Amino acid sequence: MSGNELRATPDVAALTADMQRFAELLKLVARPGPELGRKYEAYAASLEADPSPLAVEEAREWISLTLQNSGNNSVFDRYVSVNGSVDGALTAEYLRLAGKLREFGAETRATVKPSGDLLPKLPNMLLLIPLAFGPVIAMVFTGIAMDNSEGTAKNLLTLLSMFLFLVTMAAVVIIIKTGLTARRKLAAAGERIARSLVQEHGIAVERPGMLVLNEGKARLSPYELRAIDAYNRPVYITVGMDETGTKVAPASVRVVPESELL
Repeated sequence: MSGNELRATPDVAALTADMQRFAELLKLVARPGPELGRKYEAYAASLEADPSPLAVEEAREWISLTLQNSGNNSVFDRYVSVNGSVDGALTAEYLRLAGKLREFGAETRATVKPSGDLLPKLPNMLLLIPLAFGPVIAMVFTGIAMDNSEGTAKNLLTLLSMFLFLVTMAAVVIIIKTGLTARRKLAAAGERIARSLVQEHGIAVERPGMLVLNEGKARLSPYELRAIDAYNRPVYITVGMDETGTKVAPASVRVVPESELL
């Protein structure tokens, strides 16, 4: 496998099921169990919504960070308590899942290409316009021809006109579905990048949907976006590719002036 390719994607359904069950058990262990359990639940739900190879690799990295320690006061130095008593069976299941997830997170992370993975490939909507307007124009000329025809020729032109109408309706449906698919891809990419910014830089963008724009093709927003930094301060950020060309990172960060907070 080359350095620019992802390994084979694991069974995402099985992975999210393990994460959800681990989250349930984490809520029954001492601190930071409940808080970490809620994070595992949220990450599992996010992974179910976006099971792309890049999202799986980001989950792998996050899981490895949460389970990298195994000493005193770590996730592994805990037991499951039910009604104030240790439950041996649930504790054994908890430790088994913790070990299984740590093995998943410990696998070497491959480098990914930003194109096609980080930024989605979008259809060129301009190329779809003739698909709708072509039949409409043909219908106009067919109508003109019908006015100057009669008998069998007029009947054939009527059938042709009906066929062109159906083609036009089908083209409109295709364009709408293609547009909605593009919007979903942009939204998923924005959410994925927003999660990465929170996990790696402590910056939460207020409108993740603005991180990736559709300008004929998907591209990172060049504009300043409102966010909250790791110190809980409102800031403006711009984003760009990091030095490896595989992740999005803050390109600039400036604190929102007090005058704009009033």
